[in-house]
Amino acid sequence: MNSIEQYPRKRSQKVVRALLYALLGIWTIFVIYPLLWTILGSFKTNQQFLLHAPWSLPEWPLEWANFTAVWSNYHLGMYFTNSLLVTVASTVLALLLSSTTSYVIARFPFRGSMALYNLYLSSMMIPLILGLIPLFFLLSNLHLDNSLLGLILVYTAINLPFGVFVLVGFFRSMPKELDEAASIDGSSHYGVFFVLCFRLLSLDLYLLA
Repeated sequence: MNSIEQYPRKRSQKVVRALLYALLGIWTIFVIYPLLWTILGSFKTNQQFLLHAPWSLPEWPLEWANFTAVWSNYHLGMYFTNSLLVTVASTVLALLLSSTTSYVIARFPFRGSMALYNLYLSSMMIPLILGLIPLFFLLSNLHLDNSLLGLILVYTAINLPFGVFVLVGFFRSMPKELDEAASIDGSSHYGVFFVLCFRLLSLDLYLLA
């Protein structure tokens, strides 16, 4: 009797799973196809792309000169270098500032530490679009508009609240006995953070990646 009752349930689960896989497959096609179309279009000449069917496969031989023209004529190399510099610098700076701030809030609670933590959390609730105009005037007054330094500082400030939100919970979950053992071995607060806590944080981020 139990097997008879379980049969419709298993069948309905298979139907739901099949529908889920079908939806995921359709979504995958919608995501991958524009990227694939862009890649195939990069191997066509302008004449092939405009006069012939833009959805067709590229003709042989492939037009490799497009990549050279984009890199040299349209300064793609400079844009790539700037993006890489801004990304690396803002990530390192945001990680350093958020980790040190979170370490102090989690390990050394002081009067106003929770207010500071809530201030970081509340800044995440403000839509970024509302601050674009004041941010533009602020950077203009500081003569940081149209500069990589200004962009690095903006990206760092945007990522800082979320970093504090995540890392405060991480440092609170660490046993305090690790800090005490490192202090007994002669490490200062800076040594405990950079030698012990920051290494554990880096290992945790590596495992998550």
